Amino acid sequence: MPEKPIYEELKLRIWELEKDKYNRKEAAKPLLERFGETAQSFFKGLMIFFLLLTGLFTGLVQAHDLSEEELRQRNEELSSVLNAIPALVWIAKDPECRVITGNRYVNEMFGVDDGANVSQTTAKKGQAVKIIHLKPDGTELLAEELPMQQSIIRGEAVLNVEFTYLFPDGRKVFAIGNAVPLFDEHNRIRGSVGAFLDITKIKQSSARLQKRTHIFFIAAGGFIVVLCLMIIVLARMWQITKRAEAALKTRESFLNRIIDQSPFAIWISDAKGTLQRANPALKRFLNLTDEQLVGKYNVLDDKIVERKGLLPLFRTVFEEGKTVSFSVEWDGNDIPNMDLKDSKSVIVEGTMFPIHNSKGELTSVVLNWIDITERLQAEKSLRESEEKHRALIENISDLILIIDKNGINVWSSPAVRQYGIEPEDSIGRLFDEFVHPDDLKKIRKIWDEAIANPGKAYTSDHRATGTPEKPETWMYQHNTIVYLPDTPGIDGAVVVSRNVTEQKLAEEALRESEVRFKKMIEQSPLPMVITDQNKDITFINNKFTELFGYTLDDVSTAEEWWVNAYPDLKYRTKVQNSWMAAIEKAERNKTNIEMQVWDITIKDRTKRTSEFNMVSLGEFSLIIMNDVTERKKNSLQLQQIQKLEAIGTLAGGIAHDFNNMLGVIIGNISYSLSQLSQDNELFEVLSDVQEGAKQAQTLTQQLLTFSKGGEPVKKTADINKLIKESAQFIVRGANVRCEFELSENLFMVEVDLGQINQVISNLVINANQAMPHGGFIHIKTENTKIETEDNIPLPDGQYIKIVIVDQGIGISEKQLSNIFDPFFTTKQKGSGLGLSTVYSIIQKHNGHITVYSELEKGTVFHIYIPASLKDAEKTEIKLDNAHQGHGKILIMDDQESIMKMVGRILNQMGYETTFAIDGSQAVEMYKEAQSSEKSFDLVILDLTVPGGMGGLKTVTELLIIDPNVKAIVSSGYSNDPIMSNYEDYGFCGVVPKPYTKAQLAELLNKIFNENN
Repeated sequence: MPEKPIYEELKLRIWELEKDKYNRKEAAKPLLERFGETAQSFFKGLMIFFLLLTGLFTGLVQAHDLSEEELRQRNEELSSVLNAIPALVWIAKDPECRVITGNRYVNEMFGVDDGANVSQTTAKKGQAVKIIHLKPDGTELLAEELPMQQSIIRGEAVLNVEFTYLFPDGRKVFAIGNAVPLFDEHNRIRGSVGAFLDITKIKQSSARLQKRTHIFFIAAGGFIVVLCLMIIVLARMWQITKRAEAALKTRESFLNRIIDQSPFAIWISDAKGTLQRANPALKRFLNLTDEQLVGKYNVLDDKIVERKGLLPLFRTVFEEGKTVSFSVEWDGNDIPNMDLKDSKSVIVEGTMFPIHNSKGELTSVVLNWIDITERLQAEKSLRESEEKHRALIENISDLILIIDKNGINVWSSPAVRQYGIEPEDSIGRLFDEFVHPDDLKKIRKIWDEAIANPGKAYTSDHRATGTPEKPETWMYQHNTIVYLPDTPGIDGAVVVSRNVTEQKLAEEALRESEVRFKKMIEQSPLPMVITDQNKDITFINNKFTELFGYTLDDVSTAEEWWVNAYPDLKYRTKVQNSWMAAIEKAERNKTNIEMQVWDITIKDRTKRTSEFNMVSLGEFSLIIMNDVTERKKNSLQLQQIQKLEAIGTLAGGIAHDFNNMLGVIIGNISYSLSQLSQDNELFEVLSDVQEGAKQAQTLTQQLLTFSKGGEPVKKTADINKLIKESAQFIVRGANVRCEFELSENLFMVEVDLGQINQVISNLVINANQAMPHGGFIHIKTENTKIETEDNIPLPDGQYIKIVIVDQGIGISEKQLSNIFDPFFTTKQKGSGLGLSTVYSIIQKHNGHITVYSELEKGTVFHIYIPASLKDAEKTEIKLDNAHQGHGKILIMDDQESIMKMVGRILNQMGYETTFAIDGSQAVEMYKEAQSSEKSFDLVILDLTVPGGMGGLKTVTELLIIDPNVKAIVSSGYSNDPIMSNYEDYGFCGVVPKPYTKAQLAELLNKIFNENN
């Protein structure tokens, strides 16, 4: 689509050409007197031609706001008009004059196709033709001396250049050339337009004045042609205008339908806040009509809006033209007519944004909101259910694995510890490593069948590796394999594995010796029953009695068993019929009776689920039972595990996105505060907003840590000062005091200072809340050496130990084992993420945390962090948060709001800023700046750009262009290894989102001070 600035430039240049034509006319009066009235008419026709061309471009400029399709049609019409003009018109679309568009007179005379270069050899009918340009004195005109090249080189119009085209066949064409450069919106030359008049006939007429009549008819004919073309263009312009008006009405009607059918409540006010329109969703929500709202309600005068604290926010839309978002709770006291349904109040989430006209004046304001009450209630229910699901995972007795299609284990349940392996140690190992070599072929066959039939369950038995205590032995496994390639969070096979070694050994012993048959059954870990030919029970083992409670006296006959085990008549009949059908099928096919699974009512009248396998022993039958109650529960728990993993992924995604939003909020607030004095009323308001944003940032970091994000960005430091400042800040104003016993010779540690601050803050907050009547919190640091006999799950070596002791109410032994679980809390208003975040942070620092507590006596936390041999980094010393500098900084980020925020801060510091939306654009802008000798002093790169080149690839290309480039990496995804090891990837600094002006100033001080 043509750009408006280029057409305006064309219009200006063509008017200049017209003016020049007029001056040439005045200068050529002696020649005109010789040519008489006929030549004058010719030049008048030429003037009308340029007026027509100017009017045509003016019409195209006025059509700028039309649709792309209409503009395309106008371009086609422009091409038609150019082809009807009796002059040679060239349009070069780039500074090298390589892409050329010419009208039909150019093509007819030179045979030039689009894309040729006017300064080089042209082509006609497929044959190379060398055109020579001659000056009036007969010497050759060089390529760079041609009018179009001159206009590009000089950046101004080149007028009245007279030269001669010399063709290979000896033919000469005399011409006068005019050219004007084309500029884009950045005032950079994009190309050139050239108009060349064939004056061969005029030259001939100067020698033959007797042919004036012939020239007169030519000029008159040209005038008539131009006049006809003008009429055609005006008619087409009128048709285009009418079509544009019809399209505008159609779009307006479409927009009205969208507003009226939207589920969002929408109202539109004028620039003074008076409501002008309300959609049906809003009127239903408020239970009001247009007569009660339109023209009568003004949002800036609404006392309820003011009481809810929204008025200052709304005023920024009307006064500053900003878009704002908000959430608010309404109840019947706020809006009496509102339909509250089953709740006492509703919570809405909304956005208000301004509408400006083409002059930048505010014309109206739009507000929309939607009821999010049900969504918030659902989130609350989801959090409550997570606590139950996590407890179920920890108590699953059977081993659950998730294995990818290549047979590599990617997840293990805690039950893997029964094989002497920690869950994390089993990750990345082939399933084959745990299988006896003689059973591999069988297992691989079942595995291939499961992969080929997604969703279908396959069972298998095989021998597995033994425990560390008995590595020479093999355990027997019973597996259920289901391949679930499209299930979120799995994308592989779920293997539920039960250790059935003892069962297998019992079966082997049964086959080996009939003599030891009864003893083996008695000691079997599975319930076993022997029945005679009348189906009466003659023997039951101890496991049967232990599991189900019945003795032989209770169920000696078949009737007693059926009545006691299945008291419900309908269910009992179903079980009996199934058994009879299975027995008949086995006898008919001469096979074993198929396994049955039924719920049994045991002696205490509760129910358990059991598998029944019947083995015929001649006149007797052996029924082996396998209690699968827990397995049945595990199946449900597996589903809950999948849901919990999905929740963790969702929490991480929400936290990452919210982190980016907070970056805009916190950065802009820190910038705004730097513009205000502390006496200003807005200073206090923005400070409160900043404090709330910081609390949201803390919650976001907890969510990131919970979702396996939040990798630490480490610095070498002495953390005594951090511990003291963090603890004192938390208890400031409370009736609790901190006692410190900090080692003066404490080892250095490599830590993320922000995360360690979060650890200390969370533990001190808990200690403070555990002592509602006051008390002391004792905090101690010391150097310690850990050795194997200490029974601390850390490698031997030097560590620092942090001890935090309170005198609070303590934690019960039952709750103590769950305090580090996500969402577990004993507080009514707690989120359950505090201690789980502490645990996650310490783990990411390769440390360990322990807890000891007694009710009514207090709680003790011990934290171990590996010591470092490095010296403390200078950056630990708090730098001045003020910074002033000069130079150019390139900011690359896919979010415009973040670029604007950073730009404001850097502009205030004295820098000139330039923006790029992705890495490709940033690289091109860097190249261009270097070639213009106005290179960038610093670049700030967003690490992740959806659908575009991110920071890592960008800095790699920039280092090729400029090995000394200074680049800062920024991201809201702090779990990326690039953020913690940025120097290894070519960056000179890192600034995690969100960040404040002070944090950015501190980083710039470090970078430019080190450079100096």
